[in-house]
Amino acid sequence: MSLTVVELDKGLEDKFLRYVMKAPLAYFFFIADWRRERENSRFLLALDRGRIAGIMLIYKGRIVQPRGSARAVETLIGHIDIDNVEGMVQLEHRDLLLRAFRPERQAEMHMLHLTKGKQRLSKGHGSRRLRASDAREVAALMRAADPTLWGKQTAKMVKRSMRTSTWVGVKEDGKVVAIGMARTFDIGGMVHTIATAEAYRNRGYAKANVSALLRGMFNETDDALIHVFKKNAPAYHAYSKVGFRPYRKFFYIRGGKRIKRKGKAKKK
Repeated sequence: MSLTVVELDKGLEDKFLRYVMKAPLAYFFFIADWRRERENSRFLLALDRGRIAGIMLIYKGRIVQPRGSARAVETLIGHIDIDNVEGMVQLEHRDLLLRAFRPERQAEMHMLHLTKGKQRLSKGHGSRRLRASDAREVAALMRAADPTLWGKQTAKMVKRSMRTSTWVGVKEDGKVVAIGMARTFDIGGMVHTIATAEAYRNRGYAKANVSALLRGMFNETDDALIHVFKKNAPAYHAYSKVGFRPYRKFFYIRGGKRIKRKGKAKKK
């Protein structure tokens, strides 16, 4: 029997929340965006005789995250009506995403986890809270640090994220040279962005910014998460020194569609 794909609505909200709250850290983005970014998000459910077999988050019409059984993930991917995406699936579902999209960039990505009480935080380097007046420098640093990932970052986007996220940074001679950003909820916190200007790397600034974010985060929650590309050895090393350990493995892709979508999700 084929799965039915439907848009999440008020009638399915309780079922959706019971599903994701069984493993809130694994479904962090789903919970966080349902709470704070609903206007920018779509949620699709793959139903098997009324039971959830998988779910997919589509953020800002571009970033997709299918989760669930292999059959559910394949079905959900078939309902992606976007020509160019950034996608992330569980590592074992890598080939399902590659069948649908031609990669311009692909990588194995790891989610790392840290429990409150096991952190080893840096005390130095003067990491401090960043404000809206720093947004232009922050955006420029991000674009330079990773043009592929952050090439379209703007000061306006940074300012908007400051409403719901914590931004910290290190300054040298009044200039922002290293940054970090995180969001915190009761279920856990996610360190989203860590970047250092090329001329200022290998000075411990990444660890300082992660440490500053975690100090605030652990006042509100007991768990912290961060993503890192498997091949980014310096970042892996820095996060491990703070206390992060491997938690989940994912496959990341940015690319264009290979196949036509199977159809639109139904509305219940």
